[in-house]
Amino acid sequence: MGAEVYILGMGSVSNIGPLSSDTIDCSFEPLSMSGGRVEAPDFPVEKYITKKRDINSMGLGQKLLVCAAGLALEDGGLLGTDISDCDIYMASKIGERNDEVDTAIMAGASRADLDINTELARLRPTHFLAELPNLYSANIAMMFGAKGESVTFVGEASASVLAVTHAIEKLSSGQATRSIVGGVFNGAQKIHDEYQASIKARAETREFIFGCAATCLVLSRDSEGAVAKLRRVERFNFDDLAKQVRESEAMAVSVSLHPGADLPSGWTAEVLKVPVLDIAHYLGSVFEATLPTQVLLSLLYFKKTLEPQPGQRVLLIAQVGHARFEAFCLDVL
Repeated sequence: MGAEVYILGMGSVSNIGPLSSDTIDCSFEPLSMSGGRVEAPDFPVEKYITKKRDINSMGLGQKLLVCAAGLALEDGGLLGTDISDCDIYMASKIGERNDEVDTAIMAGASRADLDINTELARLRPTHFLAELPNLYSANIAMMFGAKGESVTFVGEASASVLAVTHAIEKLSSGQATRSIVGGVFNGAQKIHDEYQASIKARAETREFIFGCAATCLVLSRDSEGAVAKLRRVERFNFDDLAKQVRESEAMAVSVSLHPGADLPSGWTAEVLKVPVLDIAHYLGSVFEATLPTQVLLSLLYFKKTLEPQPGQRVLLIAQVGHARFEAFCLDVL
């Protein structure tokens, strides 16, 4: 059995809306689109980023992630308290594009009088630095006063798994007491249209949806005030999932598959004898935000549909590569 940590608070911003562990009125409606981009949701950015200059200095993905962290801290009763001991582990892409500047440069590329430096001067300082990945963690540290270790992981869904796994290892080994761990994926960027076009060219029948989500969890090695418990499952046999479900005593299974991947035949509710949730049906693919979002969405979804009792368990399965998966157990408290 892997090391266990406790979840004090959760916060997420996505097309479903702002969410926390006690949200009761969220609507789980499958996406009606068959491909493309999910537009960025409305979210209470000014509640957590109070200075106009800070709002203007951040890209959309940065603001989404700060808001998710604020929601998680508020959910855990920690907003406005001393969290200087908190480590920060985030998963993100390298940066975001400025669509207006990109368009202006491309439109003027054929002109001899194009002054590219004039166009680049329109970029925010964070964009001019290519929005270095660790700025995502740095923003959270500055907005909320966390002063612990700060690490940002890059690499799609696997980055979200690495961020959570690293936090679990640090907490369970006694090297940390609390951490804020999360991830963000801004699928609303226009650059994803080019990715989609490439996918269509390679596979005529395969389209997928770029989601837009940011989610943070506040983890602790102590159980006081916790809403759930999380652990990574070691030596998991994905070829016989039904057996693993029985052995783990899970009441439900939650999966997050790569874009366009079909649920394996042995992973259906009929075979497993428990309900199965695929978060992509509701969000699209959220890459670096995958695992933290899966944790929160699974808790809310199964609370609403199954009304679990304390101690009941959801088995989380995240795809991190071709035929490669990671598993976690989420226990309701």
